[in-house]
Amino acid sequence: MVILYWELKNGGNMEKKVALVTGASRGIGKAIAIDLAKNNYIVVINYCQNENAAKEVLDIVNSYSEGIIIKADVSNIDDINSMYKQIKEKFNRLDVLVNNAGAIIRPAGWAEISDKDWQKTLDINLKGVFNCTKIFIELLKNSNNGRIINLTSTVGISSVAPVIAYGAAKAGVISLTNAFAKELAPNITVNAIAPGNIDTDMTQSAGQDLINWVIDNTPMKRLGKPEEIAYLVSFLASEKSSFITGQIIEVAGGYDLR
Repeated sequence: MVILYWELKNGGNMEKKVALVTGASRGIGKAIAIDLAKNNYIVVINYCQNENAAKEVLDIVNSYSEGIIIKADVSNIDDINSMYKQIKEKFNRLDVLVNNAGAIIRPAGWAEISDKDWQKTLDINLKGVFNCTKIFIELLKNSNNGRIINLTSTVGISSVAPVIAYGAAKAGVISLTNAFAKELAPNITVNAIAPGNIDTDMTQSAGQDLINWVIDNTPMKRLGKPEEIAYLVSFLASEKSSFITGQIIEVAGGYDLR
């Protein structure tokens, strides 16, 4: 009660901060949404296809803080504009944008990948980050703690031929991160996280033989956990990271050290 009285007396803002996490119905995005809720953020849970999974995440988020779910395809500018309007009308603020949505459409090297799969991979993983950043900058500028956190990948740093389109898109995310960090400072910080091999359904779909090979070649001798990405997101979203911008932080268990 003393703290509440002091803040009200001194004009303190008792409103919770609002975070949008794209692709938050599963995997890393789910873990990020939950950890932000644990840190008292209102969480906007974006999903594209699996509404039931998004509702399950919402139930967990609501057990710690509060949230809403919004269906939107990040590669579709009309969907992003609609999501923007919903967030503006409901909260009239956005403090943290986590550009997490991404997908490997179909693993293929340069000789095998179709033009359609190439374009779809770039639309989701790169164009989606640009769309969301461009549209939500207006709301983020009004925050005293504006944060953009992009999810790239270690394959955007060290190319992997069998997922050449995905790697190219994630390398593009790194370029966007650097460009927007310069453009939006000092009002908004922009950083990227490059996960390595994280234990998600995307990784498990690669098959146990490949997973075993990855573990053998990772100094930490295991896959990462989605929560280990989420902890870093929560740090970068916090005031503790206020002097960090334009950084690409790998969370890969030392995989690139081999």
